[in-house]
Amino acid sequence: ILVKYGGVDHEATTPTGAAILAELVDEFVTSADLKILKTAYGIGHRDVSIPNILRVNLAEDITKSYETENAVLLECNIDDLSNEVIGNLMDIILEAGANDVSFQNIQMKKNRPAILISVLCTREKEEFFKELLFKETSTFGIKSIPIKKSVLKRKVEEVETSFGKVRIKRGLYNNEVIKSKVEFEDVLKISKENGLPLMEVYKQIEKEI
Repeated sequence: ILVKYGGVDHEATTPTGAAILAELVDEFVTSADLKILKTAYGIGHRDVSIPNILRVNLAEDITKSYETENAVLLECNIDDLSNEVIGNLMDIILEAGANDVSFQNIQMKKNRPAILISVLCTREKEEFFKELLFKETSTFGIKSIPIKKSVLKRKVEEVETSFGKVRIKRGLYNNEVIKSKVEFEDVLKISKENGLPLMEVYKQIEKEI
């Protein structure tokens, strides 16, 4: 059971109360979006520095059906790097832990063809990836755009197929599965081990699940 210290200098719950919570509660969270339906109070006899009151709310969970993450989009334009270096750069960025990377063909000033490099990362790793881009590319400037990313709640399940166990990633909205995707690495491994075309393995697994 989760506890929080502070507020008063003595025990603020009882073993019985802690046992009830541990048995009945499905999840402990630091915050939630709730619609209060009913409220009840219990008042204790001990005289303490803060009101000795227990409040219990009956509430409806109205938490968003998806999660919102703070992220940063880093962008730079490159017109003077070879294709070999650009191609290897994506592997470097992904291996360093970026959430996503994309390259896009663009036309720059002086009518030069170029590549727009976009890196999505957490705000905590913003400076790390700026340094990486400065060192690994020829850019003299990086645009940094703070964004909010909405992400479906996910769960990964193992499903038994004729090829063995395969991981399935499921996306949930309002606690209902609205999309499922077979993990690419599992399909690729099966394809190589059995000498089968990748699409044939995909179709067979999708048919079975």
